[in-house]
Amino acid sequence: MWDWIVETELLVYLAGLSFVLGYVIINQVVLRLWVTVGTVLYILYYATAADQPLWGAIYMSLAMGAANLFGLFSLLWQRSKYAVPRAHQDLYRTHFSHVPPGDFRAIMARGKRYVTDTQEAIATLGVPAPRVVFLVSGHAVVDKEGERFNMPEGWFFGEVSYVLDQPAAASATVPEGTELVSWDRADLDALRQKPRLRLAFEAAVSRDVARKVSVAVAPRRLRVAPGPAPEPAA
Repeated sequence: MWDWIVETELLVYLAGLSFVLGYVIINQVVLRLWVTVGTVLYILYYATAADQPLWGAIYMSLAMGAANLFGLFSLLWQRSKYAVPRAHQDLYRTHFSHVPPGDFRAIMARGKRYVTDTQEAIATLGVPAPRVVFLVSGHAVVDKEGERFNMPEGWFFGEVSYVLDQPAAASATVPEGTELVSWDRADLDALRQKPRLRLAFEAAVSRDVARKVSVAVAPRRLRVAPGPAPEPAA
């Protein structure tokens, strides 16, 4: 039976069919699985079709198969919940579950998560934002168009200024004890050099912008119980 399979070159046809099936499928994981099957079949053919194994073809197939498996495991890791750092699992569950875990890990690696030990200005009206800030816990006091209101946790600040490269449209200050994640412009510029990470970050920012638009006509809907009003930043 095996001799018939080899003599009729059935292995070659099956291997080629596996590659074709993989290439017509958009899903990257399924594509790589089919290519792996095809690579194994090619190796079996190269090992048995001639009197002596075709070592050159076998070695190259093994190399290509190893590269394909590396890519497959990378894809699976990017999608695995285990890629989310323990220190940020709470943040991922509550605010960033729509971002692939591996991309979230890379985004957080470029940011700084900390608790303020003093009052801190996170945006200044008319000044391009030097960073993008995400409010993890606490609240921010926002001054915009002559009105002061509080914004609760779960919002970005400075993202529109950064994305559009324009001055901030409002001033925002957080009191002592507020938990933030901050990304400097240089870190974000480096992030944007990688298309996948740029898209992941911009997707998170876009959701935030959409939420802000939905309440733009009624900022009082964002009010939280205020603490002592911060003094104007020096």
